[in-house]
Amino acid sequence: MKWDKLAIVVYDLETLLALNKLDRPVTIHLKINTGMNRQGINLENLKHFLRAIKKSTNLTLEGVLSHLADADGASDVFTRQQIKKFQVALQVIENKLGPIKYKHLAATAGSVKSENSGDNVVRLGLGLYGYNPLHPKDKNYKKLNNLRPVLRFTSKITNILDLKKGDTVSYSRTFAAPHAMTVAVLPVGYFDFYDRSLSNRAHVKIGGKFLPILGRICMNLVVIDLKNLPAKLHDSVEIISPKSQDQNSIINLAKLADTIPYETLVKINSSIRRVVV
Repeated sequence: MKWDKLAIVVYDLETLLALNKLDRPVTIHLKINTGMNRQGINLENLKHFLRAIKKSTNLTLEGVLSHLADADGASDVFTRQQIKKFQVALQVIENKLGPIKYKHLAATAGSVKSENSGDNVVRLGLGLYGYNPLHPKDKNYKKLNNLRPVLRFTSKITNILDLKKGDTVSYSRTFAAPHAMTVAVLPVGYFDFYDRSLSNRAHVKIGGKFLPILGRICMNLVVIDLKNLPAKLHDSVEIISPKSQDQNSIINLAKLADTIPYETLVKINSSIRRVVV
């Protein structure tokens, strides 16, 4: 590991003191609790950390950070309160230890609400995928409205079967064919990201036509209704569309699964091949 390329976030004295005992220089970022109440140093305890850093022989304080709890909320009142606490913490720290190189508070949603917070770095997350996390009624919504989704997930047909009326599909037999029909199998399932709650509900797309999932989504297989489409083995199938309005977009898949786009995106398995275009 190249320690000179690594910065470690610290929010407790035990870690701070342990890092100082290492026989090498260590770069750290202090995390301040401004209201998220998950991790971070409370303002009243900050002096103990600054005293320990000043006495340390191996630590370099490169950054100070916090995390906004409600940046994508309807009201900015709590966000402004957090920003004020962050500003107070920055002032205390820089008065004691001098200028801080990196000051970061906001992710994508907060990036348009923290201009006067004193931060100079943004931890861009959802925005990297091209999604606007703000509600359309948020007064800052338009500032992120030029973001465009970039992720497209495709697979291929690995099997085609003809069903008779009454034939059932997949585990627990939750789908029964109402008539003779042709279905296809795709090698994608909940191991890959496709939440099991999307069974019998989600759609994929072939050649611009939306096709429903039939039966339970399996670990790494799913069955779709071909709707008389003249599909062939190895034909490409779009699992996730980059178009927000499509039934198989991240936004609509997340709604179907009763979750948020963040969760759907991070569940895409690392084993899935990525191609940058």
